[in-house]
Amino acid sequence: YLDGVADSACGLRGPSFDRYSDLWTLSEFWQSNAAWRACFESWRTSAGTPESTLGRIPASHRAAARAVLERRSDSVLRHLLLGTVSGPFLTDFDWAVKLVLGSDRVSSLGVPLTALELCLRDHTGPRRLGLELGSAELLALVGALEAAHKAMLQLQA
Repeated sequence: YLDGVADSACGLRGPSFDRYSDLWTLSEFWQSNAAWRACFESWRTSAGTPESTLGRIPASHRAAARAVLERRSDSVLRHLLLGTVSGPFLTDFDWAVKLVLGSDRVSSLGVPLTALELCLRDHTGPRRLGLELGSAELLALVGALEAAHKAMLQLQA
């Protein structure tokens, strides 16, 4: 059960009520899930020790909770950081250059456009974003991406 709660704290599917319906009512099940999840998250987000967190847990559950806390604490922290520190982030992209030769008003334009498809991921999951950019917009985007990359390198140093 506690590994399932740790899964839910990591953004995965948590424990199923069907497995525990003979032990708890639905409201008790949700309250238990929320309490254990808060316990895991509070231990990873506070400067406290596992003992301070485990001190609030009944003695009969401490050994199992300690094992799950120690085994899953890094993945819980990683998920918490991902959800709170960053918004959507780029996972992949694809691009193509198009040449607009004409339109209804002008017979020959010869304007290059960049078709850019971005694959983003955030706390809700992956999503795709399609853009068509002119040369000035593309230069502004490249400048912003270079500035973001530079800031990321400075944070890592």
